Amino acid sequence: MRNCPTRIEDNAFLFIDPPYFNADQDKFYTFSFSHDDHIRLNAVLQRHRYRIKFLLTYDNSHEIRDLYSWAAEIHDKEWNYTINRTDDQKLTQSIKNGEVKDAKTEKKTRYKGKEIFIMNYATSQDSLFPTTFYQAQEEVF
Repeated sequence: MRNCPTRIEDNAFLFIDPPYFNADQDKFYTFSFSHDDHIRLNAVLQRHRYRIKFLLTYDNSHEIRDLYSWAAEIHDKEWNYTINRTDDQKLTQSIKNGEVKDAKTEKKTRYKGKEIFIMNYATSQDSLFPTTFYQAQEEVF
């Protein structure tokens, strides 16, 4: 992580999605971050903030907000997680493939997650995060 930004060209844009700060990381991530890794990522991004642009996603926690208080913008975002729906999706595929017969699938509740988007550049939230498909089409066309 320490050497990575020096290999990135000036004015590059990075999308960074590290493991959550407050998550039970063993359940969700193949590679987890220690507390020191989160601190180190912050230090590296802060050191290179004038050379590269980044969009960083994190869990919405006071610790992360404090850590990245130097960033240009922090936006609250809410997502529908689908990780809890993988079992019914696998069952549906098994039924389609003829591997399972006479099984009923029930859609499980999608859990809402709250994340923050951290950026080291200023932008309009509306232009970066279209709220509707129609709005996204208007911006493209």
